[in-house]
Amino acid sequence: MALCRRHTDDDHYDAQDIRLALELTARACLTNSSLLTAEQIEDAAAEVGLDAAEVRHGLRQAQRLRVYSELRRERRREFAGLLGGLGLAITWSIISWFWLRQCEWTWFGGNSFSTFLFPVLLALIQGFAAKRAPAAFLLGMLLAIGVAPTFWAWIARSATYLSIPDPIPHAMRSAFGYVALAGPMLGILGVIGGRLRAYYFPSLQDAD
Repeated sequence: MALCRRHTDDDHYDAQDIRLALELTARACLTNSSLLTAEQIEDAAAEVGLDAAEVRHGLRQAQRLRVYSELRRERRREFAGLLGGLGLAITWSIISWFWLRQCEWTWFGGNSFSTFLFPVLLALIQGFAAKRAPAAFLLGMLLAIGVAPTFWAWIARSATYLSIPDPIPHAMRSAFGYVALAGPMLGILGVIGGRLRAYYFPSLQDAD
């Protein structure tokens, strides 16, 4: 319960306001304030000498404070999810590169899993963690950019193995095409993941 101020020119509370507000707070706690309506609180305040207008102002302040506190907690969770999604993209980019370098670069199954199949799941997880559509889409694009070197090396080695002329330029064009196509697709999947979280785990912001 916010303390109610008298209409003075300073920002301090006088002793009578503090005493009355504490008495009102104690009365609300004894009667289970979570079940009290605003009108009941105003009636209780009138009994201890507080003006109804001041009580309503205090209630509005308390409500704004609770909303602001909840928004801050939600923003912190979303920022942590954004960092977590970025960490997933970086981690998988490194793993896909070094792990597949131990295998045959022309192995279709492992490379298709690292550059096509698993990034789909990762994009959904990233979007679920980040929640907000712009952040989820950006994480999907970053995931595609991070996996592009693995895709480039796979195409270059495959082109060399198949005796395709100019394998490096061919692989570069393929890598750029991969980012151009897979990036937006992974971004959209990230947005879907964020919407799934907003639907199944709604927050205060989703109710606006």
